[in-house]
Order: sequence, then structure tokens, then C-alpha cells
Amino acid sequence: MSIYSSPRQTTKRPFLSHVKKIGISLALASTLLVVGCSDGPNDDDEPDINPTTFMQHIRSEKGVVTLPSGLAYKVIKSGDKTGISPQKGDLIMVSYEGRLPDGIIFDSSNKHGEDSVIQMELDGMIDGWMQALPMMHTGDTWMLYVPPELGYKSRSVGVIPPNSPLIFSIQLVGVDKRKH
Repeated sequence: MSIYSSPRQTTKRPFLSHVKKIGISLALASTLLVVGCSDGPNDDDEPDINPTTFMQHIRSEKGVVTLPSGLAYKVIKSGDKTGISPQKGDLIMVSYEGRLPDGIIFDSSNKHGEDSVIQMELDGMIDGWMQALPMMHTGDTWMLYVPPELGYKSRSVGVIPPNSPLIFSIQLVGVDKRKH
């Protein structure tokens, strides 16, 4: 049924049909080209999230403490305030998980088994850990927000892009004091 009262004779215009097909093909090709050239998650190994904006947002959250260095942390659970705090060179026992701002886990003590505790010397770590751990007491659990300049800086390490903020959940399980 047609909206016209009497049947109409149509004229085929093969040239216009061909032009429409070319136009649709060009539109599709240009869309694919734009999508193909867009910045994907690992196009240039730069973080997708602006580090400065991310750290400013974190620092404005309730309960987050920011140090003059730019390191930010939030106490999730407090251990005994009279508990041991590590110093450089001490052996520490920690349970931790490291994430990128987009949520990707780049390291975890659990990769060695669920609820694993890792022992390591408090030395030679990223600056963010070297600043935070001596302020912690055994039993503390902190969220640590490390700006790029206290992390891996402009280096790309594994899945960590250069200039990326780092987020750690760290539980200080124990400290073995070494003679300094």
C-alpha cells in the first residue's frame, strides 16, 4: 500500500545508487580510520589518566593525608601506636597490592599465594615506600597514593606506563630490626 492514491511509476537512477554506496563506504572507512588512530590504552605507554588531576582528586578525599613531598596516604586500619616502625635497612614483612589508577593490578604479595606475606629489606624501594613505611607501625594497613615522581618517574616498568601514579594497599605485618 502506498500513500499515493494511484500507482506511480518510478525511474531507476543507477548512478545515484552507486554514489550512495560509495558515500556509505567512505563514511564507514573514515570512521574505522579515526577509531584505528585513536589513543588506545597502550598506544604510547602514557597513562590514560592525568597524574596531576588524579593526585589532586585523591588529596581532596576525606581522611587522606598529604606529605610535603606529594605522597598521600589514608590509614585503613591502625595497629598498636607503640608498635615497631621500620627504619632503612630493617627486614619488613608486608602484605600488599599495587594498582594503577585504572584499577589494573601490577603487583601483589598474593601472587605468591593467597594471604602471602613478603619479606624484604627496607632499602632500594621506590621513594613512596621509603617515605611511608617508617611512619607505619606493625599492624597498620594504609592506602598509599604515590605520585609519579615518587614512583617509577618517566620509566615504564612492566604494565606500569611512564609517569603513572601508583596506588598501594600495604599492611605492615612485622619488622625485624637490624643493627645499623
